[in-house]
Amino acid sequence: MNRKALAWAFYDFANTIFSMNVLSLYFPLFVSVDLGLGDSYVSFANSGSMLLAGFLLPILGTISDERGGKILFLLLFTLSCATATIFIGIFANLYLPTGVIISFMIANLSYQIALGFYNTFLEKVSSQATIGKISGIGTALGYLGSIAGLVLVAPFNTGKFLGHTMGFIKPGGRSATFIPTALLFLIFSIPIFIFLWEWDFRKSTLGFTKQIALAFARVINSLKDTRAYPGVRRFLVAKFFYEEGIQTAIIFMGIYADKVVGLSDSIKVTFFVVATTGSVIGSILSGIITDRLGHKKSLSIFLAGWVISLMALVILKGITSFVVLGVIIGALLGSVWTSARPLLVELVPASSLGQFFGLYGLVGKTASVFGPLLWATVLALTSKLGIATSYRFAVLSLAIMILSGLIILQGMNVGERKSK
Repeated sequence: MNRKALAWAFYDFANTIFSMNVLSLYFPLFVSVDLGLGDSYVSFANSGSMLLAGFLLPILGTISDERGGKILFLLLFTLSCATATIFIGIFANLYLPTGVIISFMIANLSYQIALGFYNTFLEKVSSQATIGKISGIGTALGYLGSIAGLVLVAPFNTGKFLGHTMGFIKPGGRSATFIPTALLFLIFSIPIFIFLWEWDFRKSTLGFTKQIALAFARVINSLKDTRAYPGVRRFLVAKFFYEEGIQTAIIFMGIYADKVVGLSDSIKVTFFVVATTGSVIGSILSGIITDRLGHKKSLSIFLAGWVISLMALVILKGITSFVVLGVIIGALLGSVWTSARPLLVELVPASSLGQFFGLYGLVGKTASVFGPLLWATVLALTSKLGIATSYRFAVLSLAIMILSGLIILQGMNVGERKSK
């Protein structure tokens, strides 16, 4: 693997430090448990930022296709994400809920937009023969980043490193985890900006307002263009449903572990490290499987695994079953991302990747708007049944969403990739 591909993959290492520590673990727990605001505030913060990201990402993707500068967009939104995460920590230490939630929304918005630009570089660092493998390595490095982030940041919360007390670090609770997370994200994102940096801006005769109008027009046209590329429209609809379930599971797994399983923060970190190890293995193996079986068939297998695992989580009780299923779900999580990104690359022409990854991001962000709201609604409707039962119904609703996406995906025809 060449150094550009490795630098691209290493950004996954960096950004999953943020996604694990902020999106999956400490922000939901801090808001729901420490601030006592409940899951609904976590849902609204995620849904609101995802709605904005879904609106902006296709526009910015289209503008970058017209004018270039994708790497600069990636840099700006990476810096924005890290800065806003630092402010989450500042407001969390002051116990200012409004500041925490607004800062989180900015951080998540920036993270999601940066991720959209990051995805477009996959084709530049790979070939048709290696795209699945490199995507898998990137995802695997991402989950290694999750493990590193969990282990390195945990002492700021509990004062312990892998179970050993760190005398020189004072335990600061969950509010103390955000600033070190932001700094780690920044440090490990550096390689992609060194090895993939290019000044590829192109002049445009259009003013800024006309560029925005053109961006909207291209987004609308790209929706129409999905008819020209076999399988794209069905794939995006399927993605909406399965993404709704998967993204919501990522957000609320930490709260589920706290309120239903009863894990302490130290044990949660150990659990997430073990589950993420499964993600690393799954990502590498799924990249090989994807290249051999094809992207659609591989994605279908991985989604079926998600449905079965979530159903088992609803039925089975106890810490052991939760940990085992967590490892399986972790492996499947990396597998879905590994097979889905190359599938889109297979379906659309290279010249329109920015445009269609914008739509890809739009669908994902839209799903991430509705998923947390679905979770909060199910909890509200079943609240009288008790905490454990209510949360199990919420998990069941996610399994149904993923199953719907899997069924829709089966009608997709994968034709030869067209060029422009």
